[in-house]
Amino acid sequence: MSRRSVLTLFAGSAGVLLSGCGTPGGEPLPQWTGDVGATAPPSTSQSPSLTPRQPLRSPSAEPEPTGIGGEAFLPNRLVMAAVEVDAPVIEVGVQDRVLGVPEDPRELGRWSDGARPFDGTGSIVLTGHVDYRGIPGALKPLVDLAPGDEAFLFGAGGQEVRYVTESVNVYLKQALPFEEIFVFDIAERLVLITCGGEFDRATGHYESNIVAYLPRA
Repeated sequence: MSRRSVLTLFAGSAGVLLSGCGTPGGEPLPQWTGDVGATAPPSTSQSPSLTPRQPLRSPSAEPEPTGIGGEAFLPNRLVMAAVEVDAPVIEVGVQDRVLGVPEDPRELGRWSDGARPFDGTGSIVLTGHVDYRGIPGALKPLVDLAPGDEAFLFGAGGQEVRYVTESVNVYLKQALPFEEIFVFDIAERLVLITCGGEFDRATGHYESNIVAYLPRA
């Protein structure tokens, strides 16, 4: 699937889901695989419900996003000084409608089919743990991010781009607005996602997701 493709994020009631973001106290990592509104998780043999549509722009007319020296910008580091976040970024994909989260809680994962810095449109989605096996996750401080706080993405080629926090939202997982998060037809922005809210020991899940929206400055 091309990263330039606009994705249909709902097929019936099914959307792109997020894997577990970690648990307190060193408990096993939960995997959130239930569909929105569903009562049971989908079969692991089920194919991802991601349907490409027409690209927003013709691939032949769309230049590769570039930074210093004309190199393509693949972010490899996120820095948010206001909440003391400085974390490496790796690529993650979607499998069985679940968007991956790096196993190492100190790393962040960029949705590899999403937008990239300097695309001009689309959501650059980064996911990370709130904690995992007793280790604080890179996005644990996300809930403390405030409107106006800055974030910088850095690339291996020396590129740098600045984003400014617009809002930080707490959504119950069953009410997570997938279409709003993963939209392509929007001015370029950074979207940061981790788990939060109360931890339900009976289900092994956090009840909510913390989602921050940061337009490019």
